[in-house]
Formats: sequence, structure tokens, C-alpha cells
Amino acid sequence: MKRNAIIFVDVDDADIPRYNYRKPHFIAAKNRGWVCLTLAVKHRKNLKRLTEDSDKVCLIDDLSYDELKQVISKINQTYNVKAIFCHSGHATLMGQVGTIVAALCEYFGLHHASAQAIDCCNNKFLMRENLRKNGIENIRFSLCDNLEILTTNALRMGFPLIAKPPFGAGSAFVKKCINMEQLIEHYKIFCSNYSSSLVAEFLGPVNKGVNSINNPGATILLEEYIDGIEGSVECILTEEGIYPLIINEKLILTEENSTILENLLITPPVSFSAEDIKSIKHHVVACIQNLGLYNAIAHVEFRMTKDGPKIIEINPRLGGLYVNSSFQDIYNINPYDTYLSILSNQDNVDEEIKNKIRLYNETDGYFSMLAIYPDHRGIFKGFTGTDYLKENICVIAYEQYPADTYVDSNFEEYYLLKCWLKTQGEKHTRELYDEILTHVKAIIMA
Repeated sequence: MKRNAIIFVDVDDADIPRYNYRKPHFIAAKNRGWVCLTLAVKHRKNLKRLTEDSDKVCLIDDLSYDELKQVISKINQTYNVKAIFCHSGHATLMGQVGTIVAALCEYFGLHHASAQAIDCCNNKFLMRENLRKNGIENIRFSLCDNLEILTTNALRMGFPLIAKPPFGAGSAFVKKCINMEQLIEHYKIFCSNYSSSLVAEFLGPVNKGVNSINNPGATILLEEYIDGIEGSVECILTEEGIYPLIINEKLILTEENSTILENLLITPPVSFSAEDIKSIKHHVVACIQNLGLYNAIAHVEFRMTKDGPKIIEINPRLGGLYVNSSFQDIYNINPYDTYLSILSNQDNVDEEIKNKIRLYNETDGYFSMLAIYPDHRGIFKGFTGTDYLKENICVIAYEQYPADTYVDSNFEEYYLLKCWLKTQGEKHTRELYDEILTHVKAIIMA
């Protein structure tokens, strides 16, 4: 009898992993008694971390559809493959592994989000186009791949506006520009520094199509600035339902030279009324339905304006920081195990989610995600004052960035420290944030 197995397609060969995704899913799979297999390209620099948590690693020439199909067909002869998946939000310069894996799942009769929906989520221009065509979003936006087009479109749109890559992650090269001088400076910084970014691979494949140009390091998306309180919605999506479970309000955002950083978030949100929350969830569900996204966990960013919520991004993946812990601690939902249940077409997934929602207790208080970033570039050596974190009963969990590494938050996120906190409301959350900044100091050698 064949053993059940899952296959993860890994494309992250950075010295410091850009996401923690494979390992927690493998832990959930091994708890089910499933075999965990990883597919990756040959000649990787960081092979050891794959072998540490995989039952077997298969190294192949490339991650093309045909190559992967051939390898998976052979694996199917030995194992009963329950799911094939990847980090769907990771769009590489070689192509979008998420869309390739989605097509493979369709070929092998396995559940997954659709390739088209993943493409529309990762390509922020396509997302805007789809929402516009259906009358769901009406902000101005334009795609530019050179300085002349950039300035022409910016004059037509007006300021302030947001400039960011159409593909991306880690808030890399995202800037609010209030005039043409700022925009041109930001564009030059982007063109000069994109290749050395931590998330350079996330900038997507080269695409010369008429409607969706993408030349990594040159193409940038301009969007009308959305004025309002920013937040995120964490959703579980099945084929039967869309469940917007957690709304995080971003209490503190800071603008660096060419990125916008999230310093402090709180859930439940403190600035939205019950009617606002209903409106936010309704709008998020409508946008997800419009893109045709299902069989996924989604991280949706929005701003609540005087005219209602407006979408910033829809990401076909689990959110970062401690979103995994928020699912677990607020709803008693393990997002990794739930995702495997969705992908493997397990019975009663929707009923289990609905039961968790019914058991949700609004009186359990507030949770907060906190992040500390570098205040200057250099070699990060660690923190002083971490005993404060260990001894504070409000700190549920925290994690530090690897020491002896170069950091620079001018262009993208470097989470030197991230914390998951239990608090008593906005005032207490802000006070706790200030206390942590006072006691815990980053050591960065210039």
C-alpha cells in the first residue's frame, strides 16, 4: 500500500530564508503520518536546510512545468500524493512557481488555487485591472517601465501617489511620493538597488505583454494614494466559502527612504465600528470572489477611507509576522494543518472552520504584532535587554534576526525583532511598545 505524501516545490535559496513556510507545513503533515518531499533545482547553495526537515529531497534541472510533471509522475508510482504546493506569493525572475504548481495540481487532479487567480494576486497591476473592470475599485493607477512614461502618467494622475513594483514582497521599494522630485528620486533608487534587494527574486518574471509589462528593476506601478486607516484581513478560502477571520489595525507605520514599515498592529481593531468591520469583510470577500481565488489562505491589505474600505493588496498566502499565531491563539486554528486539509480535499473543512468561528470569544482581549527595524545600515550583532522580553508576561513569543548579518531598512523590511503580544487595548499596546523600545536595543556596527 502506498504511503500518503505531500510535495513542496522550493525556490528560496537565499542565505537567510525569505519565508518560513515549508517546515511548519511539514510538521503538520508528519503529525498526520504523511511523507514530506521537497523538489528544488540542482546546484543550490543552501541544500542542508532542505534535508533537515524533508523526508526526501529531489533535485532537478529546472522548475519548468514539463520537468516537474515528469518528476511528480515518477513520485506518484511510489506514493499517494495528497498535495503539491509552494509559497504561492513567491514570483521568481524565472517565472511564477505558484502558477506552475497550480497547473500541475490541475493535471494531477489535486486541489489548489487557480493559476489565473494567483497571477492576478501576485501581479498588483493585474489585480487592479480586474477589480476596475468589475467596478469594485476605482482608484487611478498606471504601469510604467521608463522615466518618460513615469513622469507623463504621474502628471496625469496627480499627487500624492504610491509607487511600487508590480510584483514584490517585504514592502520593498514602496513609497508615498508627494511631488515629481520625490517620485523621480525613488524611481532612480529602485532601478539602481533592486538587484541587491533581499527580495530581488520576488520582482517577478520578465513579461513584455501589451497589457502587463514587467521588466524587473524598471517597471513600476503608480497608484492613487488612499487616505485612511490601514489594516489587514487574514482569510481562509475553500471552494465553498470565504472566511475573513482576523482584522489587524496598523497602529504605527513609518516611512523610510524607499519603503513603508509596519511597526505595531492590533487585533481586534480599535478604530473601526461594528458597521465598519462588516463593510470591510464584505468588501474583501467581493474582491476575492472577483479574482476567483479559492483553496488558499490569503493576506489582504486595505485602507478604511471616508467612502469605505479600499484594497491595497490581495496576497495568495499566509501573512507574515505572527499571523500564524493569531489564527492559533484567537481561533484555535492551525493554519498549516488547515491548508493541508484544504489541499487534500478533506471532508468537513468548512464545518470545522464554522465551528471555530462559533467558539470565538470576543472577551479574550487584544493581541498585537510588533516589529523593530534597523535605524541605520550595518552589521547586526544582536540586542541588549532581551531579559525584559523573557520576563514580561505580555510577550507570548518573539524572534530575532540572525546576528552578524548586514541590514538596511532604507529599501525593504528587516525584522530585527518581532513580537507576539497579549494586551489590554490600544493604550496598553502603545505603552508596551514604548517600553520594549526603551529596554531592548539593537546593536548595529556601522
